[in-house]
Amino acid sequence: MNLTKHDQLLTLGKKLLESPWPMCDQIARQIYEMGGEEAKKVLLGGLKGKSHHIRLASIKMLTEFHDASLADYIKPFLDDPLYETRMQAKKSLAELTGEEISAS
Repeated sequence: MNLTKHDQLLTLGKKLLESPWPMCDQIARQIYEMGGEEAKKVLLGGLKGKSHHIRLASIKMLTEFHDASLADYIKPFLDDPLYETRMQAKKSLAELTGEEISAS
């Protein structure tokens, strides 16, 4: 059976939300490589992941789109409970906006 791109992205999105590290990094990259607005939406869904590894992987891959409009979705992660996620959000926002961002 040949799945459509839409179905593949939905399947990968579900897997992303359930995956442990480092698998979540690989799945997030697969989603990014499929490209397009739908891939962005699936990765935005990954920002709701319970594990910081899932949020981190999603932020990294969203940054790869070089789309400044994604900055508003990433900004809340400057206050993420985990340091690693906060620092990635800071780095990603700087890349997307060209502005120096402060995070704790």
